[in-house]
Amino acid sequence: MNSSKRLKSAICSDMTSASLDSPLSERFSPEYGRYLVASHDVAAGDLLLVDGPAATLAFRRGILCDYCLSMLGDSGFACSGGCGILFCSAQCEEAAAETFHTLDGECDVLRLADSNSTHSSTCGETHKASMPDVPDRFLIRVLAMLAVEASLENVQLSEGETLAACTTAEDGTQKRKTEQTVNDSTNVSLRHALEELDAHEPSHDDPQQSWLLALAHQLHQRTQPIGHRLSEPQVRRLLCALRCNSHTLYASEEEEEAGGVGLYLRASRMNHSCRPNAEFYNVASALHVRAVVDIPAGAEVTVSYVALADDLLTR
Repeated sequence: MNSSKRLKSAICSDMTSASLDSPLSERFSPEYGRYLVASHDVAAGDLLLVDGPAATLAFRRGILCDYCLSMLGDSGFACSGGCGILFCSAQCEEAAAETFHTLDGECDVLRLADSNSTHSSTCGETHKASMPDVPDRFLIRVLAMLAVEASLENVQLSEGETLAACTTAEDGTQKRKTEQTVNDSTNVSLRHALEELDAHEPSHDDPQQSWLLALAHQLHQRTQPIGHRLSEPQVRRLLCALRCNSHTLYASEEEEEAGGVGLYLRASRMNHSCRPNAEFYNVASALHVRAVVDIPAGAEVTVSYVALADDLLTR
């Protein structure tokens, strides 16, 4: 599979679940945004969705393959660039190189970050670089995928241009595309899909805002080889979108320690409920969603973003 086809497969794999006989349909509300409903009556235990990831990242470096998230075992293929990433096979290493892990892109950013221990923030303070950590590394991964996508499509984004999908009107003006058919995967791009995600950026009085501003500034400065087409506010919004739309992944059902994180474009449409009617779990890098109770046609499909065993205050 060539680079263009492999990247398109990685980006659009979630769309395979959106076939005409899918038990899920997408709806939109000005108040709540996009969400998923049952397109027909669903019985408890029915499989609602098998969603492929738009992007994944292994938390446990050296234990899980950074492409397919399978256990490495006694052997692994180390990246030749010296960034510390390991793969379970030569095939995964090749696939990663064609979709996100280029030597002069993600690999170079990670390697340089490990060799530089400090950086200056917007406030002039010195902080220990957190580039190898999450959510830093996940943003780097997605920026690397955007860079590969741009190089394959020969997309040149001008300074200040948003990630929003645009169409050209008959008079030659640019008009933002406000609707995208879920079933149509032929023209889907990662940057357009990311623009559709809710970001929930913190407000001015939120104590997390200062941390977010410093982190976005750091990442914008350190990711120039792969993120030079994005402004600092765009990096900040992307960081927020990844934080609130990503799913924690586990190496197996027996594992209690998180193994990685994944971004699932269709599953991210599901809203939280303290009394959910569905649950999600991962099998390798694929996210599965099953009904836990009978769901009538037209009812919203919800999941819990936190452990249901947690008390009300924690949730």
